[in-house]
Amino acid sequence: MQKALSQMNLKLHHVLSDITGTSGQAILDAILSGQRDPVALAQLCHSRVKSPRDKVAQALVGDYRPEHLFALKQSLEGYRYYQKLILELDQETARLMQALPSATEHPMPPRTKATAYHRQGNDPRFCGVSFTACRSHRHPRSQRSHCASCTDRDRHRC
Repeated sequence: MQKALSQMNLKLHHVLSDITGTSGQAILDAILSGQRDPVALAQLCHSRVKSPRDKVAQALVGDYRPEHLFALKQSLEGYRYYQKLILELDQETARLMQALPSATEHPMPPRTKATAYHRQGNDPRFCGVSFTACRSHRHPRSQRSHCASCTDRDRHRC
């Protein structure tokens, strides 16, 4: 649609944020039904459109050649067809979601393990000390082998 409008020299996208919205669809339908008066087309805008109607009318001054109108018509019909398919897909998805059992009907079985994973030797909590509490590990430039806050080197290695 955008390409057809650009070829027609219509700058509708400059005055409407969404040409597939209510105002854009009404204007495009009127153009395809034969309306060419920019002022009359601008009056089709919804009251919530922020652009002034005279600016919308200026954006609708263009070249309404038959080949561009045909391309616009084909694009608009294609857009509406795909919107219809998306709606059907949403409805089918909603129907299928209703058939699924809910989470409350089948609660999750209790966990068999105490933790979600087995702690490895390189896990910061492996030896019971949080290495982020050590001052030397907070600063990336620190190359010290032992932090000042740690007194027991055998318990963990810094």
